[in-house]
Amino acid sequence: MIFHVFLYCSVITGLISIIKCDKKGMKENKENISSNMTSIKNIGQALQERRHHMHITQKQLADMADIGINTLYKIETGQANPTIESLQKIADVLGMEISLQVKKI
Repeated sequence: MIFHVFLYCSVITGLISIIKCDKKGMKENKENISSNMTSIKNIGQALQERRHHMHITQKQLADMADIGINTLYKIETGQANPTIESLQKIADVLGMEISLQVKKI
């Protein structure tokens, strides 16, 4: 049986990440790396657009969200695989909501 875990930001219409696993563990996760990176870039871009819309600098957002500016930069440019905690902190400051959806396929 295979399960996908989907993380969605409800304000952003993009997939944050997909973790594919089965009874053998995380072996199949490697197959999804390129699609995950595309999704992470989309989320980062959407967060950046929202930040610009609110006229907030990266430094200001990082300080308000209590995360490192380098972490925020990497998230916005799709170079990081952010934790749910980091995304939630950013979402809270930007007035966004993060939700987790688990689907059986």
